[in-house]
Amino acid sequence: MRLPQQFSMGVTRLTIQHVVRRAVAVFLLFGSLSIAGSEPAPVLEYQVKAAFLFNFAKFIEWPTEAMGDASQPFNICFAGDKTVSQELQQVVSGKSLANHSIRVLQIRTPADSIRCHILFITAAATSQEPHFLALLRDSSVLTVGETRGFCSRGGVINFWIDSDHVRFEISPKAYQRAHLLPSSKLMRLARVVDSSPEAGGSR
Repeated sequence: MRLPQQFSMGVTRLTIQHVVRRAVAVFLLFGSLSIAGSEPAPVLEYQVKAAFLFNFAKFIEWPTEAMGDASQPFNICFAGDKTVSQELQQVVSGKSLANHSIRVLQIRTPADSIRCHILFITAAATSQEPHFLALLRDSSVLTVGETRGFCSRGGVINFWIDSDHVRFEISPKAYQRAHLLPSSKLMRLARVVDSSPEAGGSR
């Protein structure tokens, strides 16, 4: 039986809301969330990562000058795989951050990334990664990746997969350089790594 479109969309919103609520709860307890489920693996994985990106925004403090006044949106950007776009849109729908509206942007060139507060560089954008990281090295953009060694190459946070769970690691050297201030709760949940060539997570 074919479900009415409105019903289908409602189920989708409820599913995403459930993922977000679950991500928040599990994030606060363990800093990881399982991607085992009935949905296609890439879709479910990006639902989880989208929820984590929103949580990173809540648990990290940006410099005042980077945030601007309340009329300026908080930009969560991504480069590469478009799968994450819809998941991010649904996660941030109707939400704000410190009185800033939240906007999701797809970034196609490194020059465009300057307007981001968070930039998620997906594995599909690996070829552009060095250019993004070089350009943003001294900026207050939170760079997030999902490939092995991302933090060793200058990224701030990297997702990695451990037994069907999305986990994350963070580089203190990188967030200090970006003048970002993660909360102590976030630091307790992360795997802390340095920025030397031998550091880095796995997929």
